[in-house]
Amino acid sequence: MAVIVLSGLPGSGKTTFAGALAARTPIEHVESDAIRRGLFPRPTYSQKENAEVFDEVERRVVKGLGQGRLVVVDATNLKHEFRRRYFELADEAGTRVVYVNLTAPIETLRERVSGPREGYSQAGVPVLDSMVRAAERHGGAALVVDTRFDIGVSVEAALLLAGVQA
Repeated sequence: MAVIVLSGLPGSGKTTFAGALAARTPIEHVESDAIRRGLFPRPTYSQKENAEVFDEVERRVVKGLGQGRLVVVDATNLKHEFRRRYFELADEAGTRVVYVNLTAPIETLRERVSGPREGYSQAGVPVLDSMVRAAERHGGAALVVDTRFDIGVSVEAALLLAGVQA
């Protein structure tokens, strides 16, 4: 049991990374975009809506940890206060956290979000640009993954850090 917290701007490959983890070992994939679309078919991204989405994310993290699962939190997590909450939940459950910061050059991210996308994310270039301005520097230990390159070794590293022998 552990929590892998994924962080990155839209188009950085968080859901792709989570899928690669799931291909190696069973996970509880807690994807904020999927939760948002389930709760709000026409999302507005308001503060109230965000609060409901992340209350549900937190509920699912707690449930997954309670079931002894490897929980993967797939959300932008661009602010320290959001990431800190997952560390607190893991601490309360007596388990570890692996923090993975997914990144790519801004030109690559813009290219990825400018066209049609698979999955639940609807973030386009305007959302990306606003998140770039709002993002906080990452402090502390993180596995930093440049998703322009093969992520296989990074997936294995995240699993090893989480204590999973896949």
